[in-house]
Amino acid sequence: MKQSTRDPGLQFRRILEKVAQSVDGVKSLVVGDPNGLPVASLFPGPDTMTASAMATMILSAGEKASEDLSLPYLQDVLVEGNGWELVVLSLGDGFTLLGLFVGDVNLGLVKFYARGLRKALKELIDEMM
Repeated sequence: MKQSTRDPGLQFRRILEKVAQSVDGVKSLVVGDPNGLPVASLFPGPDTMTASAMATMILSAGEKASEDLSLPYLQDVLVEGNGWELVVLSLGDGFTLLGLFVGDVNLGLVKFYARGLRKALKELIDEMM
């Protein structure tokens, strides 16, 4: 692994905080490693480990479905419920970002921020590797 003078956990949290300040309805943001373990969470709590593991499983199921249907590379998975949305982003190298949003969520805004968020988090992950 490359050595960095920056604390990766702090850097992850700062990036996640910017998103939470820009998008209404953020309930949870969790970055997970390839094993489904949380690397960083904006709102850590008892469900953080579960959310991170579920993000890995959701993305894996989405990737399998896209492969079986001969579709191109999967980037995001969206799960919608009554009053909530769950978004899982692939950050590459098996890393994931799970975002749980409640209430009246502007998914267009979420997707807009997801592009920059994916890039920033991927750069930080690459620094850790």
